[in-house]
Amino acid sequence: MLALHVEMLTDRYAASAYNDRSSPEWPPHPARVYSALVDALYSEDDPPEDECAALDALAAWDEPTVVASDGFARRVMTFFVPVNDVATTDRASLTSREEKYRHALRALRSLPTTATPKEQKSATGAVDKARKSLRAEAEKRAHFDGKYPKENPAAAVMPWSRTKQPRTFPAFLPHDSTVSVVWPEADVDDAFLGAMNRIASRVVRLGHSSSFVAVRATGVAGTWAAPDDEQRVVWKPDPRGDEVLRVPLPGQRRALDAAFARHGGDLPGRVMPARHVWYRQATEADQVGSTVRTGGRWIAYHLLSKELPPASAAVAVAGAVRDALLEHAGSPPASVLTGRDGDAVLQAPHLAILPLPFVGHRHADGAIHGFALSLPSDASQADDHALLAALGRWEAANDDDPVIELVYGDLRLTAERVVDTATSLKTLRRARWAKTRRGPARSWATATPIALDGECAPLNHPKASVRRKAHRTAAKLVRKAILYAVRPPKGRSLTAEHIDLTLVFDTPVPGGAHLGDVPTYRRPGHPRPRRLVHALFELPFPVRGPMILGSGRHFGLGLCVPLRPLEDAP
Repeated sequence: MLALHVEMLTDRYAASAYNDRSSPEWPPHPARVYSALVDALYSEDDPPEDECAALDALAAWDEPTVVASDGFARRVMTFFVPVNDVATTDRASLTSREEKYRHALRALRSLPTTATPKEQKSATGAVDKARKSLRAEAEKRAHFDGKYPKENPAAAVMPWSRTKQPRTFPAFLPHDSTVSVVWPEADVDDAFLGAMNRIASRVVRLGHSSSFVAVRATGVAGTWAAPDDEQRVVWKPDPRGDEVLRVPLPGQRRALDAAFARHGGDLPGRVMPARHVWYRQATEADQVGSTVRTGGRWIAYHLLSKELPPASAAVAVAGAVRDALLEHAGSPPASVLTGRDGDAVLQAPHLAILPLPFVGHRHADGAIHGFALSLPSDASQADDHALLAALGRWEAANDDDPVIELVYGDLRLTAERVVDTATSLKTLRRARWAKTRRGPARSWATATPIALDGECAPLNHPKASVRRKAHRTAAKLVRKAILYAVRPPKGRSLTAEHIDLTLVFDTPVPGGAHLGDVPTYRRPGHPRPRRLVHALFELPFPVRGPMILGSGRHFGLGLCVPLRPLEDAP
């Protein structure tokens, strides 16, 4: 076993998430830790061979486990930072000389090892010449003649006239300032451990330059045991996890060398080479419940139309998606897509079409920005293939543009499949409907109302006794729907008495669908409409979604959003 222990010396970790510059990264990604080690390695002019070999071996190992405590993100503020670079005083005149210098520098760094002395001398001379030209131009532009006319470039570097750029400095404050990156199955000897500790001793920061750290390496024989500490969370790689961490690639050090040769450390748009791996909290298997759809496939589409339907139109949008999907599902269409077994209703969970509204934020407008196709957790490989084949034919129907089309009312909507969830709208990400930023949630609220799967009197009946009976019936049906959807963790049970439920007659989250705006919902084959109700409920254990409840759950009704605990609310 090898473990790298990173201690945050300032009790804070300042680093931006790779897919959201305004959010902090937590836990620290193994690839970022590896880059810090490579930076420390090259702090020596001639890195020792054993240290280089140790880092190369480290990158070739399997994905590590990350042990990090919980904590909270610092509020992100925007600061306007003055630009001090003299070269910014007149970008137009310096651009060509900068490009010549960088081109010459890249040519020198990309020389093969077989280059002749003459070729090396020529490349070095070109770099020197371009550098002198750039410096001379910069000095000319910054020359001060005792006056400050508006056209004088020197005025641009004075405090009252310097340009300022907006900057954010997101940071995370953990409860425990030490993070461990662990390779449980690694077999290391004293020589390897000594080389790693020499590199680690030279690491001074991780992430932003203000995030000072101290790193040390430890190694023991045998298997590794997770720490018995409630504050420490163990993250393990899992294809069904919902957190993406970047880990080193085999040959990562050489990939970083090649990237540095291209950008020289000063070109914009630098991207760290890495693998993106799904992770989950290791303790969740025993402590966290799941739903019928926790492990099923989730395929999201982003609506590209300027005019977006409201959350109250979820059933209509889902119906339009279903009709278009079945047109391309082949004949006969698979029962997992239709929800029917011949002429009978399919009793097992099947494909759910979930219109995804923007809800739960103080600026939420309730507009449906896309939809997801969600298979149940126990879907077979044949079910999965049937869905993908239908989507493939649907997307191929429009040869000129890789989008799909559907008709909603008088509107013709276009949608594009979400390929990179890390850069998509948060509303379209599975994680948005599966957990909060703190993890799986105990408290949930409905974003679209639940269609009660049973007979119920009107909840606003003028007679008080009828209203009371209707409320009891509605609460019983909602609890029944929750019991059907939720799978308790190992060793736990869930009964109706365990569910703390509150029925709500207005939307419980900002942007949610108001009951009065949602059209009457009739289940196919049933002439009487279903009663609609919103709900807030709390479970005795955290649950990982997505969670959809009630009779209209396959058409976007009863879609629930996880809520943070009250003590975490801003």
